[in-house]
Amino acid sequence: MDMGYNIYATEGTYSYLSPKLNGIKLLPKKKVPMYIQDGMIDMVINTPTNGQNPLTDGFLIRRTAMEFDIPCITCLSTAAWALKAIKGIRDKNNIRPLNTNSNVFNLKSHTYNKIER
Repeated sequence: MDMGYNIYATEGTYSYLSPKLNGIKLLPKKKVPMYIQDGMIDMVINTPTNGQNPLTDGFLIRRTAMEFDIPCITCLSTAAWALKAIKGIRDKNNIRPLNTNSNVFNLKSHTYNKIER
């Protein structure tokens, strides 16, 4: 799905995606926080593998994204829906309400209580 964005991937993701996706750029994990801090990254997709261990590169990447107010998606199915939504915004004829898709969680069936502070 080419939408005109620069896509950076760390080593493992790059190895998997590069044969399938033209134009993807390799970015070493140790450089990702610097790219986030320098404003070169607009969204992060990073799936946790070792939980809350602050010593992992993934934890540092997610933490840096949070500190610099960069959206960070940690679930591949959420990433897929986000990409579909971005594509839908770019192609306004393709936008549909979420509730028209039977596989999507029906928000109307749940009520949410306001939390008083």
